[in-house]
Amino acid sequence: MFPRAAVLVLLLMVLPAQSLAQTVVTFDHLADQLNAGDRVRIVDTAGREHTGAVAALSREVIALARGGGATERFARADVREVWMRRHDPVRNGALIGFAAVGVSYCALAVSWDNAQQCGLPAIFLGGVGAGLGALVDAAISRQGVVFRAEAPVTWRLQPGRGGVAAGATLRW
Repeated sequence: MFPRAAVLVLLLMVLPAQSLAQTVVTFDHLADQLNAGDRVRIVDTAGREHTGAVAALSREVIALARGGGATERFARADVREVWMRRHDPVRNGALIGFAAVGVSYCALAVSWDNAQQCGLPAIFLGGVGAGLGALVDAAISRQGVVFRAEAPVTWRLQPGRGGVAAGATLRW
């Protein structure tokens, strides 16, 4: 029977961990998330989507490369969202695969009172697990928002029945 600590360690190793990139709120910090050549999808204020590789990026403008050397420029006021596909790091999957398979094998060997079998077979099986983990992580990619403009709020006062009425308009 497994000791409780071994079961806990195995569960913590194999549970999926999800790391989400933080969404940038200001256009000024978008350069911290993007590099020239990164493939992005821009949603403009009219809701149209534009996909391409980042050609240039400044505090006021993001430019996407188009065919024939042309670029399409978007001013910061015209950009609602910027999306980017991110790949899961292969090294992370290799480490998780090695630890999950190698440590699991050692835990089984110890539970069978056969701890001397934990050495070379655990390293070999850990290597197999590392290879599988790397393959799985190489296939994983997520598309996420790297920039989302703050929704503007406008207030207005207007005459209404029996007095003054107030209203708010939200755009997103």
